[in-house]
Amino acid sequence: LRAQNWSKWLMEKWWHSPRASRLSFLLTTWWLYFKRSITPLPLCFAWGIIGFTYYRSVLLVHKILLLDPVFEVKLLTCTFFLLGTFFISLLSWSYIRTIFAKEITWSNDDLNADSLRFQDNDDYQPSYCRRCSRFRPARAHHCSWCERCVAKMDHHCPWIGGCVGKHNYKYFYLFLLFVVIADGLVFLFFFYIYQTGVLPFRQVHLVLLLSASVTFSVSLLFFMHTFLLLSNSTTIEMILRFVGAPKYKQRNPYYLGIIRNLEDVLGNNKLLWFLPIQGSTSSSHSTYAIHSV
Repeated sequence: LRAQNWSKWLMEKWWHSPRASRLSFLLTTWWLYFKRSITPLPLCFAWGIIGFTYYRSVLLVHKILLLDPVFEVKLLTCTFFLLGTFFISLLSWSYIRTIFAKEITWSNDDLNADSLRFQDNDDYQPSYCRRCSRFRPARAHHCSWCERCVAKMDHHCPWIGGCVGKHNYKYFYLFLLFVVIADGLVFLFFFYIYQTGVLPFRQVHLVLLLSASVTFSVSLLFFMHTFLLLSNSTTIEMILRFVGAPKYKQRNPYYLGIIRNLEDVLGNNKLLWFLPIQGSTSSSHSTYAIHSV
């Protein structure tokens, strides 16, 4: 009885009092500033790893050439440097596009048009977000960290300081691809240099350890997103399917076939699939681009 009276007083008296309102405001404000203050930290850490790996590789390449090795080693070293610089450039380009890609917005007219367009298909009907107090397109989800709904949201990624969704998924996928290729090249080249005795292990161990750990960890993420890309699914939808959500229990309602799934993310022009220069929308897509059916 005392516990019931205490909880009743807490909810009716204190929770709605000016003191509780001030405390709630202070906590909300503190949390907002906390999120804003730590958001740049993972980005700085990621850029630091990229910059340090490239800087250390350039120093070691310069040291190898100064040793005046045989022609085959010189040729391999120059080839590695050119390829490494090329993929580091693509990696950085993709990373920048992932971070600064403009998010997709929608209006009530867009939602009404798609509601009529897909009136016989519940999988594409707009849903209502209680936290935003507005309707959102199919496959959009609310991000509690960004405090907004994101079209075809995949996940919130601290390494880009925002969400991965329809607006930047292609750039995010290419970023993972180029990280695996670039760090894989670094590891294979310096492992060969160590094996042939051009440089001792104490000079290459740091680059080998860093490149191997990054390649292994990012490869797992890359292969997972390759599967999601080929199946036209997202991380959120994969989790919902794993926990047995009714909508995803027996089928993937958004699967279009492998080629159309790739085109939906990488674009219709296959020559530009592996360049981070365009999105995936076409004239047949809606504003927020679920995909055409």
